[in-house]
Amino acid sequence: MDGLARPGAGERGLTLVETLVALSLLTVVILGTLAGAGTLARSNAQGGKIAQATLLAQEKIEELKAGGYTAITSGSDTVTSGSTSFSRSWTSTTGALANTKQVAVTVSWTVPKSSSVTLTVVVSQ
Repeated sequence: MDGLARPGAGERGLTLVETLVALSLLTVVILGTLAGAGTLARSNAQGGKIAQATLLAQEKIEELKAGGYTAITSGSDTVTSGSTSFSRSWTSTTGALANTKQVAVTVSWTVPKSSSVTLTVVVSQ
């Protein structure tokens, strides 16, 4: 004998091919999980931008209303919140009813992807 133990009946080890197949499957599972985590992170980032933009639009609407009915006009500005720059524009048009104005505030951003939020309200005199 050469000193190597031979497997007995019922004993079985893994072959190189079986090990490589198992590693390949594990790699596919890990890569799929990492891709999903990246997508989730991007979705969370975009959701945060939507929340920030909605708040900025609400703030502008309240600011315009606080200035009084006759002072409501169209305009635009740029606001930085956190590390993101938001473009904010608002338009004032005559409302469908007498002595009303329709005010639409749009907040847009470009990072992580271009998007916008628009809020519209009707203000009465």
